[in-house]
Amino acid sequence: MGLSRNIFYRYKAAVETCGLENLFDKSRRQPNLKNRVDELTEQSVLNQALA
Repeated sequence: MGLSRNIFYRYKAAVETCGLENLFDKSRRQPNLKNRVDELTEQSVLNQALA
């Protein structure tokens, strides 16, 4: 498989404890919702820009 024995058993232990989703990359960045405007304002700005 192209993996060392150590890496294989580390992955195997991670899957057994936390499931398969534990192996996928997760974004560590949290969205900053304070910088968002409401959807109505966003849509009107987009419509104005496209017009």
